[in-house]
Amino acid sequence: MKKIIFSLLVAVLVFSSCKKTKITSCDEKEIKCDYTCFVYWRIFEFKLIDKSSGEDLLFGMAPRYTSGEVKLYYDAARTRQAPITFDNNNKKLVCMMGSEELYLEIKGTKVYKIETEFRGETCCNSRVKTLKIDNTSVCTCCDDVIKMGID
Repeated sequence: MKKIIFSLLVAVLVFSSCKKTKITSCDEKEIKCDYTCFVYWRIFEFKLIDKSSGEDLLFGMAPRYTSGEVKLYYDAARTRQAPITFDNNNKKLVCMMGSEELYLEIKGTKVYKIETEFRGETCCNSRVKTLKIDNTSVCTCCDDVIKMGID
């Protein structure tokens, strides 16, 4: 029993030394880490919203598009696809491996150029800080889930 309690105490100390408080503003904060990350996540969570009506284009009552019609790419030629997850429970799209420049392709519409700037959040991840679509600012100090207005 003492070994279990000691193991739990050590685990709590190790994990608490690695934690960092969540950033509540866009200001970059110094992040001190006592470990090396095997993977660094650049989190980009978003919803596709009709620019005019504000309706959710994927998860709304009458979705205009399906998950198979939405793709995200790292390059303008659309040869390197970025992995996205369609989170039906939280009604959002998630890209854990975002980039400063992405291209959103929705079947039957134009291709949207997305430019992002990331802010460090923890030792092993960052989130979108600013976002532009086709050179038009969508948000600065963006929410965790960004509503992107689409034509």
